[in-house]
Amino acid sequence: MVNKNKLASMLSDATNQYAGRTDILEGFCAFCALVGFASGGLDAAEIDKSISVIFKTKLIAGNFKIDQVTKTFKTMADRASSAPGRMDLWREFDEVADPVAKMQIVLSGIETALAGDGKIDEAEMKVLRKGAEKAGLNLDELLEV
Repeated sequence: MVNKNKLASMLSDATNQYAGRTDILEGFCAFCALVGFASGGLDAAEIDKSISVIFKTKLIAGNFKIDQVTKTFKTMADRASSAPGRMDLWREFDEVADPVAKMQIVLSGIETALAGDGKIDEAEMKVLRKGAEKAGLNLDELLEV
């Protein structure tokens, strides 16, 4: 079972070392769009929740304005609607080399999946597992937090 409070605390533990690093913002938005789209698409409420999850991390909030996060996420969400677009989103995720940022991205993906009904469905789990593996993380351990 996922401890949402502890997960939220972990999401807040970033520093300002990522100022101006749009690759980090794009990686966050790409991965959260992949997670959100996994269960069939992103409606306006899901987009708002995803943006909220991304922006509440210190790593993002401390380095980017909400309008930049919103614009970037909506661009990524539009790309998630096609198979080639989703491949591009995975490339955006892969371009983030910093392991701390990558962990934060995966944790935000988990939070995005939980934002709706508090559960992670099978399609979302598949995306989360792939992201965790690409980041060198064990998703099962992250979910036990």
